[in-house]
Parts: sequence; C-alpha cells; structure tokens
Amino acid sequence: MKIRLKDVIDLEYLIHVDEEHDSKEDIPALAERDRKIYNQCKSHAHSRKELLFAWLSFRKKLFLKNTTKNVDLPGEGFSRLYNFMVYAMAIFGSLSGIIAAYSFLSYHGARPINVALFMVLFVGFQMALMIAFPLLRVLQKPRLSIIHTMLSGFCFAVLPKILNKMRLTPLKNTLGSVEYAYAFIRRKNRQYNGVLFWSFFIPTSVFGFCFSAGVLGATFFKVLVSDLAFGWQSTLVSASKTVYDMVSVIAIPWSWFMPQEFSHPTLAQIEGSRIILKDGLQVLSTQDLISWWPFICMGLLVYAVLPRLLITFAGILMERRVLGKIDFKHPRFNQLIVRMQSPVLNIDEEKAGQAKAIHRSSDNLGEDLSLKEQEVTTEHSKTALFFSKRVYNDAAVQTTVQYLKNQMFLDVEQLHSIDFEFEGDKKTITKISRNRINQVIILYEVWQPPIRGILNYLASFKKEMHEKTNLLILLTGDAGLEDLSVNRDDINFEIWEKAVLKLGDPGINVKRMVG
Repeated sequence: MKIRLKDVIDLEYLIHVDEEHDSKEDIPALAERDRKIYNQCKSHAHSRKELLFAWLSFRKKLFLKNTTKNVDLPGEGFSRLYNFMVYAMAIFGSLSGIIAAYSFLSYHGARPINVALFMVLFVGFQMALMIAFPLLRVLQKPRLSIIHTMLSGFCFAVLPKILNKMRLTPLKNTLGSVEYAYAFIRRKNRQYNGVLFWSFFIPTSVFGFCFSAGVLGATFFKVLVSDLAFGWQSTLVSASKTVYDMVSVIAIPWSWFMPQEFSHPTLAQIEGSRIILKDGLQVLSTQDLISWWPFICMGLLVYAVLPRLLITFAGILMERRVLGKIDFKHPRFNQLIVRMQSPVLNIDEEKAGQAKAIHRSSDNLGEDLSLKEQEVTTEHSKTALFFSKRVYNDAAVQTTVQYLKNQMFLDVEQLHSIDFEFEGDKKTITKISRNRINQVIILYEVWQPPIRGILNYLASFKKEMHEKTNLLILLTGDAGLEDLSVNRDDINFEIWEKAVLKLGDPGINVKRMVG
C-alpha cells in the first residue's frame, strides 16, 4: 500500500487527539468506537500497517464530520504548504539561474566571456555539491542538515505568518493546522528522520535543477539573439594542446553522437580564442570566439541539468522507499491496534451517555459488534515495569499494573526495583535487552522535579536498552495516597513534558496516571 507523509502526520495527530481523552469515561468510548472501526475493516486489513491506515481513513471522516470549523487536518495543511514550497523553489531557482547567466554573459565587445570561469561557476560548483552530498550523508549522523532545517522552519513557521498577514484566501484553511505539522517535524525528527530528510531534500534538488535549467535556457537564448564571444586565458597553462585535451575529455559523453565541429572546439579554434592581453582582441578570429557555445551548452546539459534531474527523481524514489519501510511498532501504535481488537466490556448507561458527547458519530460506522476474534495482526507487546521500592509499596504497584492493563491495554510481564543510580541499576537494565522487552515503564512521582540528574539517568537508561525498545515515564501522584492519579492541569506534569521533550529522543515519552 502507498503511504504518504501527510498520512503519517494525520495518523500521529489523531492518535494524539485520542490520548487527550484519557478519563475513565473516555477510555470505554474510544474502545467501543475503535472496535466498530475494526469490525468494518478486518476483512481487508490483515497487517499492522493496513489496519492502522484503515483506522485513519475512518477517523478522518469522523474528524471532518464533527469539526464545526472549516479547517484541514495537519497532514493536509502540511501537503499544501509543502507543494507551495516546491513550486516556489522551482520558480526561484529558474529566475536565479536566468539572472545569474544574463549577468555573467553581459558582453559589450571589449572583453570576451571567460569560458573557464563560466564552467567553474555554473558546472563545476554544481558537480562539487552533487559529489559532496553523498559523502556528507555517509559521514554525518542521520539527521536533517542545517539547510533542510532552515527550509522547514521558514516554510512551516515563518511563511504561514507572512501568508496570514497577506490574507491569502486559498491557504486560509491550511494556516490553522500547520502548527502541529511543524511541531511534528521538530519532535519526530529522529523517529522519522529518513522520511523527513528526503522530503526536504526534494525541494532543494528542484531548486538546483531549475537553477541549472535557467542558466542553460538563458545561455542558449543569449546565443540566439546576441553576438557573444567566448575566450580563455590562463597564467599557469601556456599550451593550447593541454586545454584541447581537457576539453576533449569533458566532451566524451556527447562527442560520440555529435559532429566534432559541434561537440567541442578544435585545436586551432582553441588556439585562436586564447586571450593575450598585450595582443588585444584584433588578432582573434570571430569564428574561433563563437566556437565555444555548443560545448558550453552541452556541458551545462550533461553535467548540471541532467544529473540534477536524476537526483530529484532519486530523492522522490527514496522518500517512497523509506515511507514504505516504516514498521509502526511504536507502543502508541500497538496500543491502538490492541484497543481495536479487544472486546468491548459492559459500559453503564451513565458513562455511555457522557461518551456520546465526544464520539457521537461513531454509531454511523456500522452496527456489527461481533466479538469473534481473528488472529491478532500485531506482535504481543512485552512490558516491564520499573519502580523504587522505597517509594511504592506492593499495593501501589498492583494498582499500577491493573491500570496499565485496563486503561492502556498493556500486560506487565516483568517487575523490577531500581534505585535511580545508573551504575547500580545497569545490570537490571541490561536484562531487558536480552529478553526482547519492547516497552519499559518507569514509575515516578510527578511532584519530584525533573532535575538534570534524573534526566541524565533516563537518557542513559534508554541508551542501554535495545534500539527499538520504548521508554515511558508514568507519572503518579503522591505514592503514600490511595489515589495515584494526576490532574490534567497539574503544573508539575507540564514541567515534565517540556523536560522530556528537550531530551530529543522519540523513544522516551511521558504520561500521567488518570483516575
């Protein structure tokens, strides 16, 4: 199945919306709604990916139906601004190439255009960039480059504000949803780095291609309508034969199908177009001075325009390939799948009435509520719970285990006591990598601030785990109280969210226990 980046953004967003509905009344409503969706798509969705995107299709319809304001989902907003950016880069690249070529080719009869300098600026520099890119990509850690980061920041943070002030009506529905798209790019950089890299590589490649195409078009047009003269001069190279040999090598890609007089200048023409300052221009032949233009145009086409075009198509193919390889094994995806496939338990009428206010349109998805189970389409999520025995007693731990099972659909298989001293806990942490645990939950009191020491501990904890193992910090109220829940507006929880976000690791997340 074909996956687009805007679909991934919408999937993340709609799951995030569901996570905001985490009360005891909301959880059964979400389970009932998702179970109905599963009953509608289980006949044709057999894999994890197919099931998630079938859910996304239903959720999009519900979102648009229940939304009172005429706004786009973040994925659609991203897509519109992204397309706008690509077109803008194409136009800006073309105009830049045309202006640069016209400026360089300004000839007033006093001095011929320097062929060597033209080729270095408009061909050699482009080739250097194309060669340097794969080397830098291999040497550096997988991440968005500075150019791509600046481009995404301008497109999704600065540009919407400019367009909003200009009051461009075609994009008015997009501007309200683009904030989440930009937050997605910043927060999910590591998790979806390959996708985001190639997505922002494409516009820069389009700019490079259009720039080179603009230079080629402007050069050819100048040759048609103007009397241009090309020459060469060098302090280091004194023999015309050396220049002829260099030109012959450069012209190899097209010399086999073009006549020699058009593929590159002859030795005599190269000698006749050499500029010697003390001799002036009177000794130079017009035919020799104009013999360079086919070589220049073919050099631009073969070494700048076509490679840029191929690289752009390669970027598009790589983006599609990386999108197709996303495994969607993050716990929040797995939790959604488990919720879809879990039988709906009895809900009393009072809770059901409260839930209808949130998901009143879920009834339109169909009335097939059969609880007959198919083969589970996702792997069993192995979960380990870590806590401090000095803080949480056995009753609190059991309450947490039951909460994880009922509210988050996670079955805790392992319990580990830790002291929050990395060297002392390292042996215990290492065990989970060997046991292929894919979800680790650390229990912590919300009122204790996320000081640098505990944040370093969490970062070291995650680094010691398997790469695909996810770490969740579950924040609770005072462990000495019977009620461990944390209010949504608790300032301590907000502080924790911001602190964990600054760690920049998509594999570390924070949630609160809901009463």
